[in-house]
Formats: sequence, C-alpha cells, structure tokens
Amino acid sequence: MTILAIDGSALLHRYVSGSSRTTVAEVLAGHRHWVVSALARTEVTAAVLRLVDRFGFSPGDGRVAALGRLAADWDGFWQIPVDDDCLHRASRLAADHGLDTVPALQLAGFDRLPRSTTILTADRSLAVAARGLGFAGIELLDPMRPAHGLLAAPIGLDDA
Repeated sequence: MTILAIDGSALLHRYVSGSSRTTVAEVLAGHRHWVVSALARTEVTAAVLRLVDRFGFSPGDGRVAALGRLAADWDGFWQIPVDDDCLHRASRLAADHGLDTVPALQLAGFDRLPRSTTILTADRSLAVAARGLGFAGIELLDPMRPAHGLLAAPIGLDDA
C-alpha cells in the first residue's frame, strides 16, 4: 500500500494553474492513497482566497473553479482529524522542531501514519521535522516559488 500524506502548502498547488499542478499530479499519481489533515481544507481555501485578492481575479474566475475542485476531491482524501491527541502532539512538535502552528498540526496528524508514508509539502520546516521523525519518503516542493502556478520540481532536503 503506498500512502501519500499531503499538507496544505502542497495541496494548494493541485488547485492552481501552471507547472505546479503538473508536478503535484505526478506525485499523486505515484500513490494509491492520499491522506490530509482535516485542517488542510481550511488552509487551502484561505490561500486560494488570498491569491484571488492578491492577483485581482474576479470572483467568477479561478476562485470558484479552484474551490469547486477542492470540494469535489475532498471525500476522496483520507482525513486525519484535529482532535485532542493531535493538538497535544502538535504542541510537542512545535516546541521540539520550531514549527509554526499549521505545519505542527498537520505533522502531528501524519505522525499517526506508518513511516513508509511519503509526505508531500512545500514547507521546508515540516519536511525537516518529518525526516527527524523517521519518515524517509519526503517530496519537498520549492517553497520559494509563488503558489500561483510557478512551482518548480521537487527539491532535495539537502539543499537547505
């Protein structure tokens, strides 16, 4: 069984146009099961709305299409709840690895998965922390490129 855990920073790229969507689609195609934190839906929705505001799309443009694709996909993802155990674990991960709140919450959920799980993220700090937890398969998307269709191919953790 091949499992791919996708954090919100990477999932966003599934719903924007350009090479980033292609890169994420290729990674998704290589895995049978896709897992997300329940928090990812909120993170991606907020990011799409920020991108629309920032780049001046009208409400009828990319926002509606992107959020519609997210809604259509959502039930196909295995969803990890953000429960009390997750919140407690996220606090430890934030303290131990210097993670911000959202990456800590998502990684706390992923910490429940087998270590053979591949993690797809655009957040370098989450990727480094995941490696420290024993996840060997990590796809780090280039976090320096804007999330509006300009994502590059995955880069290695050794590039930090």
